[in-house]
Amino acid sequence: MEQNLSSLNITRENYERLNSLGFINVNEIKDTETVKQWPELTFVPTTKTALDVYCENSESGRLYTFNKELDELLEDELIPGNIIEICGEPGTGKTQVCFLLSINVQLPKWVGGKEGGALYLCTNYNFSTERLKELSRNMLRSLAAMQISKERRSSLNSFSIDTILKNIHHIQINTFDEFIATVVYLQKWLKCNKVCLLVIDCITPIIQQLDYTEKRHFIYNFFGKIQKLATEYGFVVIITNNITLRAKSIDNAYKTPALGEAYFHRINSRILLERPSGRYFKATMEKSKAVDNIIHKSSPLCIPSRFRNDTYQVNMLPLVRSDSSL
Repeated sequence: MEQNLSSLNITRENYERLNSLGFINVNEIKDTETVKQWPELTFVPTTKTALDVYCENSESGRLYTFNKELDELLEDELIPGNIIEICGEPGTGKTQVCFLLSINVQLPKWVGGKEGGALYLCTNYNFSTERLKELSRNMLRSLAAMQISKERRSSLNSFSIDTILKNIHHIQINTFDEFIATVVYLQKWLKCNKVCLLVIDCITPIIQQLDYTEKRHFIYNFFGKIQKLATEYGFVVIITNNITLRAKSIDNAYKTPALGEAYFHRINSRILLERPSGRYFKATMEKSKAVDNIIHKSSPLCIPSRFRNDTYQVNMLPLVRSDSSL
């Protein structure tokens, strides 16, 4: 089958010029000087089967939080190329999960890490190096207590609080213009730095600076670019979002994640964190790439707070999980 020139990503001016010269199909053009960048325009992407994609995802591995209940809920979500949203009200543990993942991503793959750094884009001044040091210290104690071979033990010798903090790259962002500049800079920066996790904490203040039309345009363009980069460079994207109040009527209001439906359709997964009481947290999967992971509202399974900050456990965030059922 012949490919028509109209299928190419060329300007209307070039298309009309080629038509005036008598060209209709791609294979009729032999002279690459006729149109600049002709090889790129006619490049056909490599075809992959569903099995190829599945094998690539399996080989790349997933990232772990080391919280049993949360890892069971996330299952196949924390893989390169995925955009996972963590939403919830203040104090529900969104930033803490981001901190844990920023540390765990640096671990060897046999532990459950990705052997790469983290880039942390912060818009809410919640970035706490003291909290990161505390979590890093507890993680190192857990690793020291593991019964492992000498070979694996030697692979952990380079880990220290300083090296962990050194591999978490932080950028403070205050305005939409700064955010866009950072995204442009990111495309060049990734070529020189191995990053396996990108955290945006939190995206809500950035998008809320835009009007409705700008917001929709930004959402589709930004998420398209960031997902392409995540797939190309092999990193997971974690985004935090706030909870807002919306009204169906004057006397009927409800709480829901901010930013609306257009945004919801561009993320791959959504985890809602709640804190029903001081001792318990609750995590609910509200959207998932895996159909059988989608949560239908049911009675939550209460998990007591078994791990404290002063123990030698990596697991730092006690959660209550809603079981999935179809």
